[in-house]
Amino acid sequence: VIAKGVAVIGELYGPPYEQALAVNVKGRGLVIFVGCSHPGVDNIVKKAVSDLNEKPYIVIGGFHLVGASEDRIASVANSLIKLGLKKIYPMHCSGDSIRGYIRKVPRDIRRWRSRTKDYNKGERMNSISNCEALT
Repeated sequence: VIAKGVAVIGELYGPPYEQALAVNVKGRGLVIFVGCSHPGVDNIVKKAVSDLNEKPYIVIGGFHLVGASEDRIASVANSLIKLGLKKIYPMHCSGDSIRGYIRKVPRDIRRWRSRTKDYNKGERMNSISNCEALT
């Protein structure tokens, strides 16, 4: 925990070793920011949930799935949904295939905006008053 409601997740080995950032948003759950997810975006979310004992809400960032097989993409996407994520935002190194797969999941889960500022339709999540303590 580095601040009220904010924690570093990791290290997980990909290779390379990676960390992620989790922000616990009051009334929502964890917003998990990932880099390139070499260890697997699903593994990073699982670790965040396990380490912080909080429900996941959003994962956003690179999912490292460019060139991945359809089976791998389906496995990762289904794992993220089963973990209880409400919003999934694959960016930069995620690839178009995961975006296409996410288009098929329920509308209340899928999100694939290309700009970070659009990730939650303007909902303010940067205020410290929206963060809950993580133990």
